[in-house]
Amino acid sequence: MSKDGSSAVRVTCSLTCNVSYGDYNVEDMESDFSINKKIFLEIGVKNDSDEYLEYPIL
Repeated sequence: MSKDGSSAVRVTCSLTCNVSYGDYNVEDMESDFSINKKIFLEIGVKNDSDEYLEYPIL
């Protein structure tokens, strides 16, 4: 992940994902990962506690 304050796109990242072709269709736009699809990247700790239930990632 990189940040550039002078760029119109301030944060970029590179994501590599290995999927089985027989089980996953990257052209299916309903899939979580598909060609030309924007993603939301969260960095944190998975919330497995009983507190702050509205926040799955802390």
